[in-house]
Order: sequence, then C-alpha cells, then structure tokens
Amino acid sequence: MIIDFRIRPPFKSLAAMRHFGPGMTLPKHDPLYESLNSLGRDFMPSAVRKSLPLFLEEMDQAGIAKAVIMGRVNDSDPNSKHDNKDLLELTAMYPDRFFPLASIDPTVEGYVEEAEKALNDGFKGLSFDLGYISVYPDDPRMLPLYDLCNQRRCLVALAASCVIGPDLTYSDPTPLGRVARNFPDATFYIPHASWPHVQEAIGVATVCPNVYLSPDIYMSAPDMPFARAYVDAANSFLMRKIVFASSYPIRGLVQSVREWKALPLSRQAVLQTMYYNGARILGL
Repeated sequence: MIIDFRIRPPFKSLAAMRHFGPGMTLPKHDPLYESLNSLGRDFMPSAVRKSLPLFLEEMDQAGIAKAVIMGRVNDSDPNSKHDNKDLLELTAMYPDRFFPLASIDPTVEGYVEEAEKALNDGFKGLSFDLGYISVYPDDPRMLPLYDLCNQRRCLVALAASCVIGPDLTYSDPTPLGRVARNFPDATFYIPHASWPHVQEAIGVATVCPNVYLSPDIYMSAPDMPFARAYVDAANSFLMRKIVFASSYPIRGLVQSVREWKALPLSRQAVLQTMYYNGARILGL
C-alpha cells in the first residue's frame, strides 16, 4: 500500500489549472524552454484527457491506495485557481482514498476565518504556495494560521522550490525552522523539499520534530542534482521524516512510484517513506 502525499486530480476546477494545459503536459518544441519538472516525464493519458476515471485507474496501476489532494488559490497564472469545495466533493465521493488540504491566501481579507471554516468543514489541514505571493514562512500574517493548526493538531503544507517565487530566497526553509518550534503541535510539510536548498531543508527537518519533507521529483527523477542527499537522509536519520509524493500532474503516478522504488533506498526506508510516515501524519 502506498500513500501519495501530493496530487491534483483532474476534477472540476482542478482540471482547469495550468498544470493540465498543453504547455505543461506536452513537450516543448525548443528544449531550452522545457521545464525542470517535465524532463524525462512519461505520457500521462489522464492528464492530457483531463479524465478522473483514467486517473483512478492510474492510481490502481501504481499501487497508490490513498492520496493527499492539494489545490492552489495563488499561482503565477492568475487564471489558474481552484475551488476548495471541489476538493471536499471529490473526497466525499472517495472517502477512503483522499485527504484534502484547503488552499488559503493570507493576503486577502478574512483569510483566518476562511481557514477556520475549512477545517470545520472537514479539511485535514492547510496548503500554501507562498512564493507566488512573495510571502515568507515567518511572515506575521501566517502566524494566526499556524496557531490555528497548532490548536487543531493538523497539517500545514508549505510548497517550496526554485520555481515557486520571484527568487530563491522564497524556497529557503530557514524561516520555517524559526517558526516550527513555536507551534509544536502543528505538522509542517514541505512539498518539493525546498530544492535546491537541500542541505538547509535536511537541517530544518532534523532539528524540528514536526517538520517533514517530500522531495518528490527532486529526489526520484533520474540524474536530478542534489538528490543523493535526500536519499542518504531517507536511509538514515530522516527515515521517518520523508514522505513519497508524485506531485501529479507534474509527474505521472506509475512513473513516480517506479522511479522512487528504483532509488538506492533500504527496504525499511521504502516502507517508511511510501506508507508508514504518511500514515502517521494522517492518523491512520
């Protein structure tokens, strides 16, 4: 059994996001403009056709039993947004498969009340892509949200990588390390694991018991620079702090599982990262 800790299925407003557009799912004519995420990516029928039934088939083929759904309400493309209600609707359709995280924009009025309502409605935590709105993890506007999640003992996902934000300072996890200790009952999770700030991410996850990493393609894609550091950490002192994720549709489900299992991970590290760590976070 595998838990995928970051997906965006092709369902309603999620399928309208830029990740399902031809610019993301099909190869570029000029390789210089090919994104880091798309290099070596297999063809994904469910993403190209925006088909939820195909997506569910691909989950089964990959052996993924459960997954965490993340939307995005702030993006580099202002037209690429989702409706949090669609995440709840999909979860209600498949309650044994999906765990939704509500995407919140801390720059709009009433964002704390919106977050509280989302958690009351059944979301398992909150999701942020702060670099796209030029907000750092230790921004004062984020503190009420962390406090809310600390009280609810729930999950806070803070996606961070070189492609999220106007410059590399927004992917540096150092500010998160400063705040995570102040909210010990919240579980912080970094999709993309702050790549290329790999050493810093490993350091923050090491000293903060409530910080987890999901390097996804930045660990599993063949020949990815710095990936070996994540692998070494997963084989040793961070074996219980790293979780598997495909980040679909950035990468296909079957391909992601195949590439993760091909890494030089111990058998115990595979079991921990692909199931047990995620199960513990989700309270399974």
